[in-house]
Amino acid sequence: MKLIIFFFFFLIFSNLTTSFDCSYFDDQDDCLALLEFNESLIANFIYQSNLNPDFDFIEDYNSNIIVDSAPEGVNLVNSGRIRNAWFTLLSIQPSIKYEDNLFVDSSFSLRTAYDYSVSIPNTYNSDDRPRTGEICQIRYNLHSTNENYELYINNNYISDNPQQTITINNDVTLNPRIIITAVIRNKIYEWTRRNSRWRCLHDRNTYSTSILTLQDLENVKNYFSPEEPNFTFIYNQGNMFIGNLTEYNGNLKLSFEDSGYISNKYEYQAEFTNYPYYFLQLRIINSSSTSQQNIYYYNDLLAVSNNNDCSLEYSDFFNSYTKECEENFQQLILEPFELKEYSANWTLFLYLIIFIAVNYGIYVLIKKYFNPINS
Repeated sequence: MKLIIFFFFFLIFSNLTTSFDCSYFDDQDDCLALLEFNESLIANFIYQSNLNPDFDFIEDYNSNIIVDSAPEGVNLVNSGRIRNAWFTLLSIQPSIKYEDNLFVDSSFSLRTAYDYSVSIPNTYNSDDRPRTGEICQIRYNLHSTNENYELYINNNYISDNPQQTITINNDVTLNPRIIITAVIRNKIYEWTRRNSRWRCLHDRNTYSTSILTLQDLENVKNYFSPEEPNFTFIYNQGNMFIGNLTEYNGNLKLSFEDSGYISNKYEYQAEFTNYPYYFLQLRIINSSSTSQQNIYYYNDLLAVSNNNDCSLEYSDFFNSYTKECEENFQQLILEPFELKEYSANWTLFLYLIIFIAVNYGIYVLIKKYFNPINS
């Protein structure tokens, strides 16, 4: 008997447990394996642009999700005749999480969701003996409902349009709200004596109003793009083109016809939110990786033998850019070596020894740091 009861509750619990629907993928094997190991890793099977932000993909994916009940962690609230009401800020797009902060671009939009029900009382019938003017019956029905959306930013009213694009220029606190109003009509009937008979007749209507305000809060940081990188050719020495690449706090790729250099400071990943609906939220983690092909690189100077088709691609948290390489060729000036007359004090010989030693040291450094890496 105990085994039967346990199996019964196991079936109920299994039906209540939700998990990601692997039918999203054509090949479900990896997804099903991750369900057993770590469901959150599936988000990065869905989002695969790990070196550049793709907010269009995130927005398209999330827009196909229909939210018809409160996500996990959202409380249900009752007030008056309003029952099981909930409201939540589902997503802010475009936005990106970085080091426990949510960053937004200068313009973004919100997606909210809410729902509720209205409890209508049962018809009241008096059990008292009929008396003139006494209430004999009250019939209740739903007269009207209304939902007013309001957005406050830093406690200042901004808009009543949930689709409005928001523009900011500093860090703010977003405070979307929904004001729910439900009106119940009370049809009141009273006893009336006519022709020696008691009749329960409609006398008047009254109205009962329930109002409930629900809100959500989110702190966001306004993102400021780092100074853009530049690559400028400054020397053309023999068969080598030498250029300067400025430091950039982001991901960049310098490309030539048959060579290139890549430096990545960040990696883009996705995570699930709003369970059990599995919204995607983009996030950034710190990374440090470089690679180069047929190129010499040392102290922000790069040297290539073929400078054709030079372009610089780079991205910040929210956008990707491409620009052309610049040219500002300068003459490479070498200090002349002045020969001095022979001196019996060995001065010229000492200068020669120092000159050879210095040049040998430079040669060793060049061999060490300017060795081309093919990948």
